[in-house]
Amino acid sequence: MQVAMDSQNELREDQIPALLPTSTVADVPDTHFKNTYTIELLTGSAVIELLQKPEFQKSLDALFETCTWATVFQGRPYITAWYQVYCNKHLPVLVIAVENGQLAGVLPMALLDTQPGDRPKKGKRITGAGHYDAEYQSWLAVPAYGESFIKDALAKLLKMFPGHPITFRYLPPGTPLHWLKNDKIWRRYGTLQTYTRPLINLDQPDHAKLLKSRQFRNKLNRLKRLGEVQLECITDIASFKTILDELAILYDFRFSALFNKHHFRDDPARKELLLELFRRQLLHVTILKVNGKTFAGVVGVSGNEWVYLSGFSCHSPFEARAYSPGLLHFSFLAKKLHEEKRQYFDLTPGYDSYKDKLANQHDEVHELMVSNDPLYQIKKRVRKYIHTRLLAAGIRPMTAELTYRKFFYRLRHLSIRALIKKMGKGLQKEAVARRYVIPANELMPGATIALEKDNLDHLLQFRAEKGTGITRWDFVANAMFRLETGQHCFTWVENDRLLTCAWFTFPKADENNEAANSNAIELKNLYCHAAGKNHLQFFLYSVIAAVVKEGRGQVLISNDQVFNLALEAVGFQQE
Repeated sequence: MQVAMDSQNELREDQIPALLPTSTVADVPDTHFKNTYTIELLTGSAVIELLQKPEFQKSLDALFETCTWATVFQGRPYITAWYQVYCNKHLPVLVIAVENGQLAGVLPMALLDTQPGDRPKKGKRITGAGHYDAEYQSWLAVPAYGESFIKDALAKLLKMFPGHPITFRYLPPGTPLHWLKNDKIWRRYGTLQTYTRPLINLDQPDHAKLLKSRQFRNKLNRLKRLGEVQLECITDIASFKTILDELAILYDFRFSALFNKHHFRDDPARKELLLELFRRQLLHVTILKVNGKTFAGVVGVSGNEWVYLSGFSCHSPFEARAYSPGLLHFSFLAKKLHEEKRQYFDLTPGYDSYKDKLANQHDEVHELMVSNDPLYQIKKRVRKYIHTRLLAAGIRPMTAELTYRKFFYRLRHLSIRALIKKMGKGLQKEAVARRYVIPANELMPGATIALEKDNLDHLLQFRAEKGTGITRWDFVANAMFRLETGQHCFTWVENDRLLTCAWFTFPKADENNEAANSNAIELKNLYCHAAGKNHLQFFLYSVIAAVVKEGRGQVLISNDQVFNLALEAVGFQQE
């Protein structure tokens, strides 16, 4: 725990404002502030303790109300919840300005990946409280000190934590930024990046425009054929706890497939944060259900008549390309928020195409990066230049970054053995698919294994093997594609590791066409980890039994020789 204050305005112990604990004040030499307030920096437990003091809470809430650019992410309930959950992972850092016993400015920050008592490692980033969970990061200040306070606060941070870059993910519109242009020092230290922010203005008649399009009316009608479509708003903590685990798996599965990231699996505290935010009535949670089954979910952060898509959103991958449950959910949600008299649904920056389909208004927000390290400044300005050129060329920066990351990820996991094996498979003639008549009598394959059908958590437990050429990223991405296009999987997991997985297509239960394979079940792919090979035969018997039990086909098609042998061993005959 350390605190800094202006040596030119040194206070005696009896002059320290009642807002601050006396044991947290220390001098910082060679720092001069021209304003009449005193400025101090607190870290670690001192921040948590200060936020618990009623007099400080009252003053902070009053400052929040007077700050015209503040968002819910700078409010006391949000930053208190985040600090409490993550204080042992990220070091709380709070810079405050006090004038006449009242707060004149507050900058809530965190030194990432630093525990209390640890010596900060050089290069660790200081960012706004909330980190990636807070869409907007900024400071609070009375109007007269909107620019002077942040300059003084940043100077204090740079002095206390030399070699640590300071970032603000997105500064909300209205944040005072003239100082970055008018002050020569800060113009050199700061790099400002502009982003387009998509919004749904809920006062406009086209706030749910997607629902009116023919394409999505057709998707909705198709979804309604499955059963009752219902948008459910979660309002009690017990229901939220129940649904959160399911939504977290949906979210991790999609992000694992798209970005090779597993937010909830890698950060268990994230659920704890969401539950705490829900208790503080800062979340707006809705679920799109069809016949009681979850098809999509949106956990938004709520404040000041706004709802921000900063919690997370997810949707079921099962036949998602046919129904687009995620987009339908957003449209239903916009309609509901309009009925609740909300003003805006903030879709958050990112240049995602689906957000542009939903948005009916756009404005600009900024990312701010501050450092007195010349090398860091050069890197960030190069990044800014590339970002601008990509947008000018009509390329989404995230797409370009993802392509780059995926290329080098595959390169790191490439082996000569896997490459030769892949080339060999490419030269092989594809096996002819065989058609087997499914017996009318019940099959007795002998010993079987307890399987799961379409279990996303099982798929996330895939572990790559050396020499196979199959990476975790590629496996999950391929699994998502298969599920979205109507395939189903049967899986077997032991010791938190996916051992086997078989992919099938089944005839549509509601379709009665004359297509050649309309009554056929087809094996599309078979995967087996080396640790599961000894039990592969039992798995195949189990899969055959499970497939036949589905009861929606008369023919089973397969071009996998191992699977064909298993079929014939239990009595299947070719058509």
